[in-house]
Formats: sequence, C-alpha cells, structure tokens
Amino acid sequence: MNAPTSPPSRFRVALLGFGAFERQGLEACFRLLSRREPGFVLAAADAPLAEADWAVINGDQPEAVQAVWASGQLATAVIIGAQSLPGAALHLPRPIDPLALQRGLESLAGIEPAPVAPPVSRPATTEPLATGRRFERPMLVVDDSEVARQYLRVQLERLGCAVHTAATADEARAQLAREAYAAVFVDLALDPSDASELEGLVLCHELQHAGAQRPRVVVVTARGSGTDRVRATLAGCDSFRVKPVNAATLEEELQQVEIAAAAQ
Repeated sequence: MNAPTSPPSRFRVALLGFGAFERQGLEACFRLLSRREPGFVLAAADAPLAEADWAVINGDQPEAVQAVWASGQLATAVIIGAQSLPGAALHLPRPIDPLALQRGLESLAGIEPAPVAPPVSRPATTEPLATGRRFERPMLVVDDSEVARQYLRVQLERLGCAVHTAATADEARAQLAREAYAAVFVDLALDPSDASELEGLVLCHELQHAGAQRPRVVVVTARGSGTDRVRATLAGCDSFRVKPVNAATLEEELQQVEIAAAAQ
C-alpha cells in the first residue's frame, strides 16, 4: 500500500475497525468523495490492506491497530481516535469530521483542495442566545452507543444547545423526572442484547403524556424501515430520522423546537 506519486483517477481507501454507526457515516462521506475527479472510493470490506492506496483506521480499536501494524502499512494509514500512532500518515480526533477527513486525504494524495464556499449566515432568529445557549431548556440524547451519544451531543452543542445524555431508558426517565427538556433525541433499540425490545418506543409513548412541558420527541435510529417509522409515529414521536444525521438535519429539528416553544 504505497502512496501514489501522481494522482490516479481514483484512490482506493480501506476502512478498518469501525462500528456500524461510524461506518455508515464514513460510507456516506465516501459516496460524495467518489464523485470528484480524482476521487476516493472504498475498497471491498474483505480486501487486503495492501490493495488499498490509503487506510482509515479506528485508533481506539486495538484489533484494528494491531492489524495495520502487522500489515506494515502504517505510513499510509489515517488514524482516527483519542491518541496518535507514531509513524501514521495522519491523525484525526473524534467526533469524525468529514471535511477534515476529506482535506487530510487530499493532502496526502497530492490533490489540490476544492475551493471552500464562504459560510452562509443563518437568520438572526436561529443564532445562539447571548448567554451562549439557544434554548432555555436543554436537550436530552438517549442512545446505548457512546459514539452516537457523543456525536449528537457535539453537533447540538455547536448549534447552541445545552445537552444531557442517557444510555438507557431508565437513565432517561430519571433525568426527565428532574429536568424539563426542550427535545429528546432517542434511539429505538436501547438494549443491544435484545434488539426486538424497542425501549425507545416505550419512552416515546410515555412522553406523549408529559403535559404542558412535553418535549419534542425525535427518533434517531439505524432502523429505517417503513414498519419502524409507523411504530414510532404511533408511539408518539414528532420526527423520525435515520442515522447518520448531519448538522443540517439537526438544524431543521431545532427550528421546529423553536416553533413549538413559541407556541407554548
């Protein structure tokens, strides 16, 4: 897996050590990167590392780190995680920033970065409050995946929200008993040992009866079937989003939270 000396039309990139949630996000990122010329495409999941031009490695997953060490391909590896790995081509922290990953791969491959469009100013009504908080009430993120919880927490904080998190439905109930939330972002399957028991649906149903301070309920799940959507709607959710969600999607949800808050 030697770094190319001149850009081909496509670079092959291997992903190693990522869970389903992060892998879905990375696959979505590479679908966009594959449309560029030159671009980046994902190598087959079972392809040897040596057949890829670059490898993106979960540095927090020991087996993945060991595999890249054993392959002798560390010099062309992008490590994502809390700690850098000496000898790697690039290190990026979590949460994964698709733009930073794109820029890093382009730099390593000798591709001139595409021009970045100037930032678009948001309307004044969606700017965070002067105190640094956009809403009087915080948001609650409920997900059994630590990666998913922290990803949503960071994205919502960037949009001006105070955020609390819970890993289980019981933790969420305890926090809901203590605090009035503007919105609850909840996964459907909160018990990885028994995905058939969708505790998130039960929590949605309970929140239907939260009274005047009822939060907006947003289901954020990897289960995107029509049946799951119908069940979530019947359970009382206000919105249904399939992972991975981006900042634009969360902004749409927060605008609805603002509308609901203004009507109360």
